[in-house]
Amino acid sequence: MKYTSIDQYIGSLNEEGKVVANTLRSLVHQSVSDVKEMIFVNHPFFYVPQEGINSFHKLTTSIMMFFFKDHVNIFAKGIESHLKVLTSYKVTEKMTLQLYYDKKIDEALLESIFQASLTK
Repeated sequence: MKYTSIDQYIGSLNEEGKVVANTLRSLVHQSVSDVKEMIFVNHPFFYVPQEGINSFHKLTTSIMMFFFKDHVNIFAKGIESHLKVLTSYKVTEKMTLQLYYDKKIDEALLESIFQASLTK
């Protein structure tokens, strides 16, 4: 299915995924005031527009999320700078944070990661 909005994307998730997706979406918007959202390559994408950059591939202030049956993968530059405090979470070799739906989310930590990811 090709998604046209994040609301449509979230609506397609299982119940646990919907709860996590809505929580993460709120945290992203709380982290910086001028964040925009869209579907990019059929997944939720959050970004802060950068002057002179007109390609989403070149943005350095962005977060992308891929949702699966039991977890979400978060691609964000702020993950690497938070590795020391992410010991209870799985971080892949490519610096992707995996959050399993059945684990408690540390909202303050994620908001800090999102803020670091959405600022230059």
